[in-house]
Amino acid sequence: MRVWQGGHWTLDNAANNGTFMIEFGNLLRAHDIDFDPIDRRVMCFPHIVNICCQHLIANFTNIDLAETATEFVAALPPGLPDRQTFEEAVKRDPVALGRDIVRVLRNSGQR
Repeated sequence: MRVWQGGHWTLDNAANNGTFMIEFGNLLRAHDIDFDPIDRRVMCFPHIVNICCQHLIANFTNIDLAETATEFVAALPPGLPDRQTFEEAVKRDPVALGRDIVRVLRNSGQR
């Protein structure tokens, strides 16, 4: 039996990619080539980071956190120039503001 010398495959976490790797292994084994589809698959790190960020954003914009944020703002010393309530912050859409900042920085040529 020959051994597969092709290295590893980087794929995202989609279920069809797991199916692809298993079927690819079956095709190679049919040609007498040893291939381990689980060992040879590397999950795409940027895709995993993106999934984590999406979960963080979903929790960051969770309105149920407003009570905790209100308690935090109430504990701040009075007179701070940037003191705002959770509702005021959400009205400014912090996720969109962050994306705009990244877009402007990327287009500025000064990255």
